[in-house]
Amino acid sequence: MLLQLLRLVGLFALFASCKAHGYMTRPAFRQAFWVDGVVGPGSLNPEGFNYPQPHDFQQANYPFEAFAPTQASSPGASGMEHSVTSFSCHDMKAGSPTEVLVAGQKLYVEWYLQANHPGDCALYLSYDEDTDTPMNWIKLRNFVGCAGDAGMLEGNHFPPPGTNSMEIDLPSWLPSCLHCVIRWEWWGIHTEDMQQYATCSDVAVVGTAEAHDTFIERVSPILHINGAEHLRGYVRNPYGDAPELGEEFVLGPAVASYDGTVPPALPRPPPASSPPPSSPPPPSSPDAASPPSAVAPPAAPASTSPATACVALYGNCAAAGSSCCGPNTCFRKDQWYSQCLAECPDGWECNSLDSPPPSPVAPPAPPSLPASPPPPPPPSPSPPPPLSSPSPPSPPPPRSPPSSLTDSPWQQLDNAMMTHYWDCCKPSCGWNDAPVMANNEGEVLDTCTAVTSGTFDEIVEIDIPWAASSCEGGPASMCTDQLPWIEGDTLYGYVANQDTGDKADCGTCYELLFEDATGSGVTRGLVQVTNKGGMGSDGPNKAVFDLAVPGGGFGDFDGCTDVPGWTVYTEDGGPCSQSGDTASCWRYGGFGDAALCGESFHGDPMSQQACEDVLFGFFPPGWQASGYVPRGNTKVLARRVIDCPAELTSKSGISGAGGGTTSDWGR
Repeated sequence: MLLQLLRLVGLFALFASCKAHGYMTRPAFRQAFWVDGVVGPGSLNPEGFNYPQPHDFQQANYPFEAFAPTQASSPGASGMEHSVTSFSCHDMKAGSPTEVLVAGQKLYVEWYLQANHPGDCALYLSYDEDTDTPMNWIKLRNFVGCAGDAGMLEGNHFPPPGTNSMEIDLPSWLPSCLHCVIRWEWWGIHTEDMQQYATCSDVAVVGTAEAHDTFIERVSPILHINGAEHLRGYVRNPYGDAPELGEEFVLGPAVASYDGTVPPALPRPPPASSPPPSSPPPPSSPDAASPPSAVAPPAAPASTSPATACVALYGNCAAAGSSCCGPNTCFRKDQWYSQCLAECPDGWECNSLDSPPPSPVAPPAPPSLPASPPPPPPPSPSPPPPLSSPSPPSPPPPRSPPSSLTDSPWQQLDNAMMTHYWDCCKPSCGWNDAPVMANNEGEVLDTCTAVTSGTFDEIVEIDIPWAASSCEGGPASMCTDQLPWIEGDTLYGYVANQDTGDKADCGTCYELLFEDATGSGVTRGLVQVTNKGGMGSDGPNKAVFDLAVPGGGFGDFDGCTDVPGWTVYTEDGGPCSQSGDTASCWRYGGFGDAALCGESFHGDPMSQQACEDVLFGFFPPGWQASGYVPRGNTKVLARRVIDCPAELTSKSGISGAGGGTTSDWGR
């Protein structure tokens, strides 16, 4: 009787619509470029498949039905013959990873059902080296009824049509990988032929440092996929007054479990805890990138001698002289990137670089910054506070210069100021853009992510330059060791400058001369450009740099939500809101009281110190043209390009070796 009913329903479905199909939409599905042997002379489809690639309309079709590859004549094939392994990843070739999964955190999964047939869905993950057609999978989750968080429709017969979604918890024991594959499958039981759908997504994983072969021995069950044979078994009755529905009816292997102690978290957790918040005119750019791995600056600056320790697993080893900690090897992906790994990933150049790596293509020589003519006598003081000295600034203080560029010309700056922010968004210089790498010997700014689970709670570097920003729902954020600090009369820190559409000066370092408006004695700055954004104005004054300092202003973002040891947003009990100013926190000005440094960064003493020493010790309070703010801005009198000090590059991971500059100051 059930089979007769299914046949009738199946016939009705065919007449009703030939588009009654489904596919995963988040994580993003891989594009429909076919694997070898599927389309073209001598293939399953020798006459070709006369549509331009990618054939993304095929995403919604089912690669298997009745436990066999879908034939070209099937309504679910659009005229294409599928291979015997097509239920793995629909015969679609792997692309570059488009999303980063973080072990122990949430993953948003979304799928689209063109017709809401009865059936169940499941989500799998593969660590196979063959990313085109992985054959070994672990199940992460069942979606009973193929419904998301919204649940089934009344009567529990069908999932809602259209978009379904669910936020799932990823296991904390997943090991890291540069290229893994997520797979969503759905089996429609509205017909006795059981239409069998599959969608794959290329992802990276930030997790433990466990070797993949060891992990595979400790996790079970492993699905060695063989067509759709794993879906054989008792098929539940989805119809009637009491439809069968529940985990006990879901076909396929059980959700995977891990038999072993969770290994330590992934690459190089920085000494400092969580990443800090942001502030004034936020330096975010449309492609907001992330900063380098962070080490909170101590009261005294770090030693200027570069570290000689070996590079940990998953660390970037492209720099000359780098050596991987044993037994790992430095493998080269391309001229711009190399990484410490146990084995060479598919598609990499895979030249062993453990002595030392080849240098990347030399970037073009940077234009030298033209010397400014002597400044005219200062204009009559406009907005408060007035310049303390009407004469042009003299060359740097009587201490030894931080760099060899002692002959780099000074640029006098009129009405220039330094503002402050920290929004936790991934800084622009953390993306793998060619101008960034050209100015930094093939490197990009280090980025970090929060890893939280029952066994660890920390900020770690992820070294995945294409990972999305925390302000856009991704994992990449600013690193908390890129905090500012003060030593004597000198401020050290990381800054954003005007986004001109050119990132050629990412990593470039400057020496600055300040007006001391607070009596702090700080008249000199050594800063590195790590971000881009719109610079704010205050009357005739305009920001030339925006200093990253915790508590300095969170802007319009909520990227600091998951930073361990931080409580900054009102919905979490903190003082600040991304939707507007509060009584104690300005979106583009930051904290209104130094006491908030301790309260908001209660679990991050280094960020607390940077907030107190720099935001409330270096920046002046008072009125601006726009009104009163608890922390105002500091006048910048002059700047010049310098070689980057080791105190800054050891935390950012970039050196600005090219010394590139852009037209970021139009006054």
